[in-house]
Amino acid sequence: MSPTERERAEQEARDQANFEAYGKLAPYFRACIYINPMDAQRSTEVFSRNDSGRIVDGDWDLKTTRFHDSSKYRFCHRHFVEGLSWKDAGVDAHFLKRIADGNIVDRLETLDDVRARYAALDALYESFRSGAPFKPLQSRRDWRGTRYRDGIYIHVNRDGKPIFGCAGYHRLAIAQILRMEKIPAQLGVVHALALSSGTWRGFDLTRTEEDPREA
Repeated sequence: MSPTERERAEQEARDQANFEAYGKLAPYFRACIYINPMDAQRSTEVFSRNDSGRIVDGDWDLKTTRFHDSSKYRFCHRHFVEGLSWKDAGVDAHFLKRIADGNIVDRLETLDDVRARYAALDALYESFRSGAPFKPLQSRRDWRGTRYRDGIYIHVNRDGKPIFGCAGYHRLAIAQILRMEKIPAQLGVVHALALSSGTWRGFDLTRTEEDPREA
């Protein structure tokens, strides 16, 4: 079994275990949820995207940082709100140091790559500001609902509140700066207490109308 096949088998097993333990409304891998972006004020890097749909107890949701303290949010605020160029906002210096250190992220290996990426963010910002909808990309439907690949990654804490999972920084920053009311996101980890209390159900999950496994 290849690593990819092994991951898919693990994800399917997780979905099936959740389904059997909690019913058809249980969390599932890459579930598409809808959130108010302004509610995502805290961040954690504890989990990866492969943890999507997991139910985890413990104090992981108490060990968070402020999203607005992240460098990527600050770049976006300086550029879109304060009117600085991306360079003056600190983007060039930040990525030149990362490139020099060999710490490549998002396949940004040259300054040209960085500038192209941030020019694309300008276009994205303008499209949203002009009223374009924030649609989930790379999504598909199956028996459980809509699965969303590479969306803004959101965990659910013990109180049923969103915690940013440190994937999709710029899109979340733009959504907050534009004060959007509702955007799609990819479900991360759900705290066991939010599941048992039902508070996590405050998120608008996209579900299929009928679950064939109930037939």
